[in-house]
Formats: sequence, C-alpha cells, structure tokens
Amino acid sequence: MTPNTHDILVVDDEPEVAASISEVIALSGYMCTYAESPAEAIDLLRRRHFDVVLADMLMPGMDGLELLQEARQVCPGSRGILMSGRMTSTMARSAIRQGAYDVLSKPLDIDHVRAVLAEACEQATQSPEPARPETASGTSRSEPASMYEAVRVGSVPQRVDLGFVLSLTASLEAKNSATRHHSENTAYYAWILGSRLGLAGDELLVLRTASLVHDVGKIGVPDVILEKPGPLTPAEYAVVKRHPRIGYEILRHVKGLHSVLGAVLYHHEWWDGSGYPQGLHGAETPLAARVIHLADAIDAMFSRRSYRRRLTLSRVLAEIEACAGRQFDPRLAREAIEWLGSAPGAVLTRRNRGDLLVNAGLTSIPGGIGEVLPGVR
Repeated sequence: MTPNTHDILVVDDEPEVAASISEVIALSGYMCTYAESPAEAIDLLRRRHFDVVLADMLMPGMDGLELLQEARQVCPGSRGILMSGRMTSTMARSAIRQGAYDVLSKPLDIDHVRAVLAEACEQATQSPEPARPETASGTSRSEPASMYEAVRVGSVPQRVDLGFVLSLTASLEAKNSATRHHSENTAYYAWILGSRLGLAGDELLVLRTASLVHDVGKIGVPDVILEKPGPLTPAEYAVVKRHPRIGYEILRHVKGLHSVLGAVLYHHEWWDGSGYPQGLHGAETPLAARVIHLADAIDAMFSRRSYRRRLTLSRVLAEIEACAGRQFDPRLAREAIEWLGSAPGAVLTRRNRGDLLVNAGLTSIPGGIGEVLPGVR
C-alpha cells in the first residue's frame, strides 16, 4: 500500500475500537492517530493538523457532533465524519445540517470508509479552509445554518444510501401535516401520467424513484420556513428555491441514482422558461422533470394548506388548463385533464390512498416507500 500525506484522527471512547479502526485505516495507506476521549482529541488537534476527524457520536463529556464543531475551530479545514451504531434519521439530519462531512453506521464497512476518507481528504486538499457564510451583520458563523450553506462549503455527505435519503424525506414530511405523504402522492400521480405517455419498464421506474426523492433538498431549508402557516415572503421563497440544487448535490453521491438527477434538479422548471433553477424552456427540461412538476402541483392543489382549503376537482382541472403552455407541458396537461376528468375516483384521499398506492405498486418497501431502481442499495 502506497503511503500518502493525509492525517486521520480517530476518536472513540472504547480503546479497542479506536485502535482497531485506526489500524485498518493505517493499513489503507493513511497516517492515522487515535484518541480515547474528546479532550484528548482536542489536545491533539491544537498541536497538529488533521485532514479528517472520524468521531464516534456517543461519548461521555462531549458527543461526536460537538467535537467536530470544536475541531473546525481549532483545526480549520479539517473534515468531520460521525460514526454510530444507533444513528437515527433525526440525528443524521442534525449532523448534516451542522456541517458533518458524512455519517457512517457501525459496524463499519471498510470499503465504504476508504471511499469516504479518500473523498474527504481530496476536499480538504482542494479547500484547506472553507469560507464561512456571513450573517447580515457581516460576521462569520462557526457552522453552516442550513444544508445549502453546507453544500457551498463542501460539507455535503459524499456517500449515502437510498434508504437514508428516503428516511430524510419521510422525516421532513412527517413534521408538517400539510406535506405528509407528499413524495408518495407525487410518485403516484407521476406513475399514472408516465403510463399514459407510454413509459414502461426502467423509464417508469426511474420516474417513480425520482418522484420519491424529488424534495430531499428541502433538508437545506430552515424549518421555520417549511412549517410557516401561510404564504412565504419573497426572501423566504428565494431560500426554498435552492432545494433542487441541494437535492442534486445529495443524490449525485448515491450509488445507482445518476438516472434521476436531471428530474430532481429541474422539477421546478416551467414550460415558458420562467421556472428555476436554470430557466429552461419547453423540451429542454427532461421529460421526467416535467412529469414530476405537474404531479407535484396536482398533489399540492388536492392538499389542504393552512391558508387555503383543498381545491375541488373542477378547480384543479381549470388550473391545469389555464397553466398549460405556460407552467406545464401542454401535452402533459391534456393527459392530466383527460385522466382526472374521466376517473375522479383516482384522486388520492384519506380513505382510498392505501388501496390506490398498493395498486400502483408504491408500498413494496416498509414504511410505504415504493420499489426502487435495481442495484440501488
């Protein structure tokens, strides 16, 4: 194994675990040191630069997340990775929001660890001291306040799996009754529309998977905006508009999901070019993104909001027709109007959604999340 110049610090309050992880990392060619407590780790960080700090989440005196925050202060440019045998989606979400480079589950998969370390070290080399976003007063913050800022400073996790992404999406939606089940509902409407367009097999599977993860980037939108009981201000809406790019940054590191990236990144583009993030016109937007955009809107219109009631079928049909050729692909709009007009019983409600999702094959994974792309873990 050819040695390299990157220094790794492993921190775990179980000496045998710390030593074992350190030994395996050293055998992979890195210079590796381990500490048996956060206090020992901070002392080492003050005396020596480490490119990556790999810390256990649960330790006495100071948890792993607090340690990584301290490490960024005393060792600028270091990348922090958390590991835990009991990592919940809530814990992972909090860690990512607060700047953790990645989150690893114990027992560790050493090949996965090597891949993450290689990418983290490359990031540290390219950007030894990430710039900190500034507050309105012009002073810098010690940690990113949102996932969007984490993306800008290179702290987005580099290796995650689809189950983790889906759990993030589910936890986001569960916090707000107005958006609960939104991704599943969008996948259902997208599945129907895609089928009517003649999509089948892998194309339909890509569309369904993209629909299930299309809003994962909202992890980078502050909860105070996501849960606001009313219309957003222009400034708040500008923050929300960042979520497709954040979702793209997260998903491009998920093995096997490259086929959904365009749909996720462009699902808020409008047919007339007035959408975001790039202002694409017409068929410049990928078909899957156009389908998800309409399916997303259909679910939103049929859902109750704190500032309005659920729209009636006739109102939804009128809105789709009015926005055809401006917001929506006119061909898709015609298909949606024809379908909804002829099959009003296919609209999801509390009473029928279970049966309709089963019929569409969207409940084959525990928790109600549907079948995913072959080969995706």
